[in-house]
Amino acid sequence: MDRSQILQRTPGLTARKLDTWTTGGLLRPTAGSRGTGNRRDWPATELPVIEAMVRLTAIGIPPKLAEQLARSGGEPVQVGGVTVHVDLTAPANQAAA
Repeated sequence: MDRSQILQRTPGLTARKLDTWTTGGLLRPTAGSRGTGNRRDWPATELPVIEAMVRLTAIGIPPKLAEQLARSGGEPVQVGGVTVHVDLTAPANQAAA
């Protein structure tokens, strides 16, 4: 998937944020699209990670932790001696209880 496809499918994501997360190593583009000056593409498997990161950062979770939680597969993540668990199966517009 190219940048325009990712941006179309992910409300709240900007091109700058997508590039920052990718160059910062939080997102994994396809092998041939790494480095500066190259067109980037992302495998479809990255879309759920990107969507989750957008949701998590929107509520104030730092991008690195958002990436860890998005890739955890629903499993708890240890952060500074605290166990963090996030249910990403809930709809994005559903308020947390």
